[in-house]
Amino acid sequence: MEFSISYSSILEMLQLCHKLKTGDLKEEEIRQLLNHEDYQFELSRYKNKISEAEFISYFLDLPNLDEDHISNGRLKWHHKYYQYLLANLELYDAKEKELPKIFKKSIFQEQINYALKGLPDDIQLPEMRFISTIGLGPSFGYVYGNGMHFDFIQLIKEKSSKDLYSTIAHEVHHVGWNVIFKEMDINTLSLESMFYLYLSGEGLAVKYCNNAEGILSKAIYDGPKNIGLDSFTWKYLNNDFDNTMIQFKETIRRIRQQEIKSLEDLEKHIDEYWRNSLTKDQKLGDIPKLVHYRLYTFGNDLWGIIHDCFGKDVVFETLKNPQNFPEICNKALQSIGRSDLQF
Repeated sequence: MEFSISYSSILEMLQLCHKLKTGDLKEEEIRQLLNHEDYQFELSRYKNKISEAEFISYFLDLPNLDEDHISNGRLKWHHKYYQYLLANLELYDAKEKELPKIFKKSIFQEQINYALKGLPDDIQLPEMRFISTIGLGPSFGYVYGNGMHFDFIQLIKEKSSKDLYSTIAHEVHHVGWNVIFKEMDINTLSLESMFYLYLSGEGLAVKYCNNAEGILSKAIYDGPKNIGLDSFTWKYLNNDFDNTMIQFKETIRRIRQQEIKSLEDLEKHIDEYWRNSLTKDQKLGDIPKLVHYRLYTFGNDLWGIIHDCFGKDVVFETLKNPQNFPEICNKALQSIGRSDLQF
């Protein structure tokens, strides 16, 4: 399986940051850099959320901006990282020189192999592209198509090498999940089955690649648990497990009674609750305190106990036949002595 690694835009962006601090940056210079294929990848991923014009306007005024003056939510969430970058340019200049060691090809191959341990044995991954930039938006790591992105600012500010490597495996797992998903005829799936699939993507990625442990699901491997996962977020959402289970059963009820009656309705509901990154004390428009959301923790618990009880083969057989998820998951709940949670 072939893959490539690209981080060539980082040095150019650092040079522009130095010019920004001294007041020598011209708009055309940042516009030209955004034509780099790695930034075009980012802009494509953040389409309708961060435009090229929005980022250029933000970047040119960056030294003078406070969070309260930024209207674009994603630029606002990421602003503290750009502030840190401008205040620590010498650190980033030094770390840029270490990139060939940080992004060593053999390390990426190791993490691909690690991700494959949590995928079907016969899966064929496509050619993949790993990209690191001084990022535009709030995500540290994400997958888009067959490309995976890592934000260099966050990597240096607050991530360890173990965090990076678990994120590589995590994103590769998403690519594998997408291979399986594309082989399915989603037009034949019920909304209830689609809901279970929403829980599987992040849930299985953290289970197999971050050695996640939840309320029900146990870590697979010896050694550190929840590698690369935000400790505050993971604890907060696990502590809210009971409320999440109530909402899980309520979501199923609404689907079965056709209160949620279209894929658009389901996606709206997923965004409002299952992908909500706000804590209970926050309001809409606040910078979210949660790095992950309930699809991660609750998906890890329900899909994870299928692995714990029946093994990987049953997990992926169920993934390919999500209509069987309630039967298999309820058997797993009974097996671990939590029949009270059956649905």
